[in-house]
Amino acid sequence: MFSFIFYSSVDTADRIYHQIKNNELLQWLKTEQTIIWTGFDDIANNRRPDITKSGDAKWPDEIKKTWPNFIMGASQMWLDLVTEYASQLDADEEPLIRYQQVQIRMTEVWRDHGQHA
Repeated sequence: MFSFIFYSSVDTADRIYHQIKNNELLQWLKTEQTIIWTGFDDIANNRRPDITKSGDAKWPDEIKKTWPNFIMGASQMWLDLVTEYASQLDADEEPLIRYQQVQIRMTEVWRDHGQHA
């Protein structure tokens, strides 16, 4: 299961939900039954309004307050790596094959260069 958790205004969340729901690749993956379900939080009922409360409850307040900056940077790095590796592939290749090739490359890079982190 993959979760995409983000913090934004209601309008931005509504636009993101719309883009995901109408994404052609997502629709194709559902047709192929590679993805069997997608779900969305209720925008009108935000269960996690404070990002600092979404970390580990055992953390000291200082870490709870500052971890969002760390995780955002790490997330941006991974997204940029995916984009970089995907750009090196044949754009005409079947999407699932491209995804698998990116996944293999990400796994190799993590194994060889990032696992110790």
